[in-house]
Amino acid sequence: MRLLDTYQKRRQEGQDLFLKNAKYIFNDHAVIVLFFLFGALAYQYSNWLSGLSQGLVGVWVHVIWAVLMTVGVFITGVASHIVAADLVFLLPMESKFTDWFRSALNHSLLLPSAMIILLIAASYPLLMAMVGYSIFELIVLGVILICFKTAHLNIILESWRYTSDRVIKIHKAILYLAVFITLLL
Repeated sequence: MRLLDTYQKRRQEGQDLFLKNAKYIFNDHAVIVLFFLFGALAYQYSNWLSGLSQGLVGVWVHVIWAVLMTVGVFITGVASHIVAADLVFLLPMESKFTDWFRSALNHSLLLPSAMIILLIAASYPLLMAMVGYSIFELIVLGVILICFKTAHLNIILESWRYTSDRVIKIHKAILYLAVFITLLL
């Protein structure tokens, strides 16, 4: 059995477990509550935005938006599907884990990319009120944030190798600062 087949089998088992338990998490009552909560928040957001005028948005709004977007970019990690027994039984195959980690990186990038796109789409009216972004600038911002997320996941993967914790912390701090400054501009 190939190592990549083991990864795909574990990923499928994880998805099956999530789908099995999702029916209990997102039951009818929870979906109705979330639907009304989302509608109320969207209505309040729309009313709040109608009171704003372009260029007169406070600096604090821009800072809060940048902090929320930065958290949105870095909220998830790498779904490697490695279990504790792998440290013993798959250690001789350590050099062959490149395909495993590449697949884990690609799979772990799907959900955060969708979340970044949704966050940017939801904040488009606010960005229009703050700085007058065009659709093209919004697409470029989305691509930049997805590139930052890819760099974040690569830093996480690098931390699993033989890199010192100090170097990883410095890389993460630089990346967090770069994203925050990019969003403030």
